[in-house]
Amino acid sequence: REFAYDKITGVVISTSPWDRLFGTCTVRFWSIGASMPLDLAHVKRAQLNLKALLRQAGIPSTESAPYEVPARFGPLAWVQGRLPLAVFVGLLGLGVGLAGALIDAALFTLAIPLGLALVAWLLYQSALYRRQRLRFFPGHVEGEVGVLWRSSYYARYDNIKKVKVTRYPGGDLGSVQLFVAGEMRVAANQKAGQGDQQSGSATIPYSFTAAFLDGVEDQRRLIDDFLLGRVAVAPGAQPAEPLPVLREGQPALGNALTRVILFSVVTVVFIPLLLLTVPWTIVAVRRLSYRVEGGRVLARRGVLYTSQSSTWSLLG
Repeated sequence: REFAYDKITGVVISTSPWDRLFGTCTVRFWSIGASMPLDLAHVKRAQLNLKALLRQAGIPSTESAPYEVPARFGPLAWVQGRLPLAVFVGLLGLGVGLAGALIDAALFTLAIPLGLALVAWLLYQSALYRRQRLRFFPGHVEGEVGVLWRSSYYARYDNIKKVKVTRYPGGDLGSVQLFVAGEMRVAANQKAGQGDQQSGSATIPYSFTAAFLDGVEDQRRLIDDFLLGRVAVAPGAQPAEPLPVLREGQPALGNALTRVILFSVVTVVFIPLLLLTVPWTIVAVRRLSYRVEGGRVLARRGVLYTSQSSTWSLLG
């Protein structure tokens, strides 16, 4: 009953190097009726009729050309998308250079393995995002990610409950995360006492992400229009006119400032950081806004990485 056809919200086909060696795969079903996905492991690919399986899950095969969201990856894009990691790598390289100049020139040799590791990582990331796919068909979406461990995602539009788009700093690159109805419960902690056991749990929503997408702001509008049925899915599709704004607003700044100041005063050690935490809090709150439009609810937040979430399932 938990995985009846009307409760299945998504299908994931995963392969690993081990699967490719033996011609197998793992089929995962997401469901709103179960707290865990259903995994069928070591399925023979030659015996899997994927089109028939997807039709049973309500995802019909289509011959129409999809709308595909392009990805663009390079060294500069990597810096934009992974800015904290890029800063760390830069500081590490600077530290190696200073150590070689001030302590011992032999320390310059440390830059060789670090540089090779960075180049190898960038080559792997380039291969990863060249193989990434995000395609929209009439009625459903398909996503593919991974190189050695590869996963393909399939979900109907009516099972997608939220879209989160994050724009990277310094350009129009970003990522798109599609949230599918249903969630997985995982044990958070276990506490035993008086002969019984109580367990806490955390929930993880079902979703998949496509990163380093070009023109992500226009893509966000177009994806929303696909899911709302405002624009027909086709190559070269363009976003429709903006929806009417019914209400918009921001949270109160005083609440956030009071919380930061009280926390710093109580802990004492954070008082010197108020010169940084107060301006950051002001900017973060000013960048947080909510807007209700005719058909969806939008939430925008973020300072360096600006994200906007679109939700419409609650509107009926």
